[in-house]
Amino acid sequence: ARMLRTRHTVALAAMALSLSLVQGLSCADVDASGHIHINTTAATIPEGALQFCSTLRSISIGGAITEIGSYAFFGCSSLSSATIPESITTIGDGAFMFCRALAAVVLPHSLASIGRFAFASTSLQSVAVPALVRRINDGVFKDCAAMTSVRLPALTDIGDAAFSGCSLLTDVVIPATVTQIGQGAFLGCASLVSVDLGPSVARIGGAAFERCTSLRSALLSTSATSIGDGAFYGCSLLRELTIPTSVTRVGDLAFHGCANLECYTLLGDSGLWPEAPHLPGSSALSCPSPPSPPSPPLNPVDAAPLPPPSPPPSAPPPDRVSAAFIGGSVGGSLGALLILAQLIVMRCKGRRKERALRLAQKEESVVLGAVRPSEIPLDDANLRV
Repeated sequence: ARMLRTRHTVALAAMALSLSLVQGLSCADVDASGHIHINTTAATIPEGALQFCSTLRSISIGGAITEIGSYAFFGCSSLSSATIPESITTIGDGAFMFCRALAAVVLPHSLASIGRFAFASTSLQSVAVPALVRRINDGVFKDCAAMTSVRLPALTDIGDAAFSGCSLLTDVVIPATVTQIGQGAFLGCASLVSVDLGPSVARIGGAAFERCTSLRSALLSTSATSIGDGAFYGCSLLRELTIPTSVTRVGDLAFHGCANLECYTLLGDSGLWPEAPHLPGSSALSCPSPPSPPSPPLNPVDAAPLPPPSPPPSAPPPDRVSAAFIGGSVGGSLGALLILAQLIVMRCKGRRKERALRLAQKEESVVLGAVRPSEIPLDDANLRV
C-alpha cells in the first residue's frame, strides 16, 4: 500500500514539473489581491497553466470554459477559493493537487468527469459529488486529511486510493450501483466507524480498508465474490463479520490484526480462507445479536397513577411515654430525655410527700407533749413542701 501511494505521487509530480507555463496565462496575471479571472476564448484552461503559483489566492472562471486541464493549478499552495461555473464538464488529473489552503469547493451539476488526484492533498472538509459523475478515479480525494463527510452519486466503481488518508472521514455510504472498490480506496481512514458496502459490490480491492482503526462493522452483500489481500488489515475494533456464500476468494492477511473480532461467520467454502482458524474470534453459523437497548421510560401520560401516600403515624399523648413513641419518628434520643424528665419529676414529688409527712409527725409529737416546740427545727427544709 505504501509503495502504491509513493508511485502515484511521484509520477504525478514528475508529470506536472515537465509541463511548461502556457503563453497568455501565467502567474504574472494574478493581481495584487491574489485573484485571477480566467476568461479565454478557448474552451479549456491549458495543462499546467498556473502550476506552482504561490501568490494565487482565488480564481473565477468564465462561462465559456468547459474543461480545466490537467495540473492547471497544481501546487498553488495559497489558493483558498475556487469558483467553478456550471459550464465545466471535466476537471483534469491533478488539477488542484497540493492546493493545501483549499478548504471548500462547490462542484457544478454539469461536471461529469473528475481526473486522477484532482483534489489530492487539499484541505477540503466535505464534498458532494455531482450526479453525472460515474466513477471516482484513482486518488481523487487522497490525503484530504480534513474531510469529514462525502456524498456519492450513483457510481459504478471507486478507484484506487480514492479516499486514502482521509483520516477524519467518519462514515460513508457506498451507492447501490457500485460494483468495485479499488485498492487502498479507504486506506488509513482512521475515523471511519461503519461502512455499508451496498448490494452490488462484487470486488473489494487489496488494502481497501487497511488501518481503518475505528471501523466496527462491515456489511458485505451477497454479491461479493472477492476480498483482496489485506482488505481489512489492522481494523483493530472490527467485532463482527459475515462472509457470504458468494465469496470465492479471501486474500492473504485480509483480516489480519483484527484483534477484537468476536465472531465471524463463513457461509461459503472454508478452504477459501485458510487463516480463518487463527482469528481471535469464534466461528458461528450466525453471530449473536447485540443486546437490546433498555426500554424507554413510560410516558407520564400513559403511566398508571401512583397510590396516595400513607398518612403519617399519629403521635402518642403528651403525658404518656411509650415504647412506640421512643422508636417513632422523633427518634430514640428524644424519647430517652422525656423518660428521664418524668423520673426527675416523680422523684421530686416523692421527696415533697416524705418531708410533709415528717413535719406532720413532729407537730403531732408537740401536741402530745413528746417534745417541746423549741426542739422542732424550723429550717427551710422542714417548711418546704
